[in-house]
Amino acid sequence: MSNAQTITEIITAVGETLATIPGQPTQEELYDIKLALVQALYPFPFDAENGKHNLAGIVMDPAAYTTHFSKAFPTYSAPAAFEPDVDSPDVGKRNKAICLNKAKQKDYSTFKAASNAVRTVLLGIFNETWYGELRHSLAGYAEVSPAAFFAHLEKNCRGRHALDSLALMNKLQGIYDQCESVADYVKELEDGQRASGRIDASTKISDATLLLYATNAMMVIVSSFLPPMINGRNLTLLRNHGPSGNTCTS
Repeated sequence: MSNAQTITEIITAVGETLATIPGQPTQEELYDIKLALVQALYPFPFDAENGKHNLAGIVMDPAAYTTHFSKAFPTYSAPAAFEPDVDSPDVGKRNKAICLNKAKQKDYSTFKAASNAVRTVLLGIFNETWYGELRHSLAGYAEVSPAAFFAHLEKNCRGRHALDSLALMNKLQGIYDQCESVADYVKELEDGQRASGRIDASTKISDATLLLYATNAMMVIVSSFLPPMINGRNLTLLRNHGPSGNTCTS
């Protein structure tokens, strides 16, 4: 099986695990979908010609890719059928030209197959309402790169930010009872904080707010171990007068 066939099957399999989003996608949903695709593309062998680039570049934000790999992801186009030295009388040059052309052909076919597979997945997940502007009158979406697709959605699907942020804050306030350990709870809070920054940097949940959530959660947990009668007004009375009814002194 060729690299092009293999990567197509891999991306198709990933797409089957991603749910369709009928309405406007949230920034968190876009992030999760992009992450799933990047993780599938990242380890796949690519750039046989130079060994410098990663196939995840078809999905990643160009600036993020450049920062991570210290070079921009190139624009790939169909290579020529053969290299200039393919008919050179020098055997070394001729063999090098043949190998170089094979590498270019392999990289391009892998790039094209991966791009097409990812594009097909994205078109199936999102409603065309949110990306219809990208459609070309003749080519349709065939020439829209996955990275450009994500960039368009991330720029234009911003109407739910305030609601998304509020929903996330509400979720984090009560998530302690869904965690099996303190370590899991802390991880959920940290993940939530990062998620809030992706939704909207201006409403990112602060460390102080996380501490408030955690303190409140601990108070709830501690109160659950107290006798039923020791709560509310009774707890205040106990604090003021002691267990025997005598007034407490410091």
